[in-house]
Amino acid sequence: FERGLFTIVRPSWLRLFGANELVSLMTGDADGDVDVDDLRRHCAFGGGYARDSKTVRMFWACLTQFTKDERKTLLRLVTSSASPPSGGFKHQHPPFTLHKVRCDVTNGVVGGALASLGLAKDVERLPTASTCFNILKMPNFRRLETMKAKLRTAMHAGAGFELS
Repeated sequence: FERGLFTIVRPSWLRLFGANELVSLMTGDADGDVDVDDLRRHCAFGGGYARDSKTVRMFWACLTQFTKDERKTLLRLVTSSASPPSGGFKHQHPPFTLHKVRCDVTNGVVGGALASLGLAKDVERLPTASTCFNILKMPNFRRLETMKAKLRTAMHAGAGFELS
């Protein structure tokens, strides 16, 4: 590791920084907050969501109402890091992306059978993430309180790939 690092960065440059400063440069500010406005400016969209979609607007409202720790936990869910990238979200590649997940299943016998297979209506589904691509796969929630509750459940589920 050291040999590879020193081919990119001169050892004398690294000596200019303390251990905590290096960690901050590499992983972002661990004590800082998630700048929601910066994230909003550099967020990408997929699956049918756009900057002005109702669910996207609710997502930003949700983030501003979350505590600092909740915002960091959500960022960890989506990107596997609780710290924003050094220099802001414009430096995150691939960008943080909100992707619409369609799950328009009806109630009744067919709906019940599909629900048992893990396919359900938006209000019943949890958001999931693809951390390798910084994607939050978000059902098309209609109510802010439902979105908050489902995001909190997903954030604290402690599940990995099996959550999807």
